[in-house]
Amino acid sequence: MADAFSRWGQAAGLLQAGDDCALDGKGLKNTGTDTFSEQQTFVNVVSMFQLQQGVVVAQAVFDNGQESEINVVYQLLERLQVSGITVSLDALHAQKKQWN
Repeated sequence: MADAFSRWGQAAGLLQAGDDCALDGKGLKNTGTDTFSEQQTFVNVVSMFQLQQGVVVAQAVFDNGQESEINVVYQLLERLQVSGITVSLDALHAQKKQWN
């Protein structure tokens, strides 16, 4: 469903060059398993929020046991194929090894 929403947002022209966007991932609490172990897993949603319009324009869903937020954000940006936007990310994405 997140893929369909992202395709709709792109087709509707909600994301244009010059836009400012914030991306962040959130874990969905009610999807957790093994919550008291080191191997806990839960479903996460990464959302791309377009600041000027105040709307979410794209999303990606993933299981933290199978994927990382870092990779999902890169995949989402690559899939959108939009240039000229400013993207704000949290400190998780400031890892040196990702930029080599």
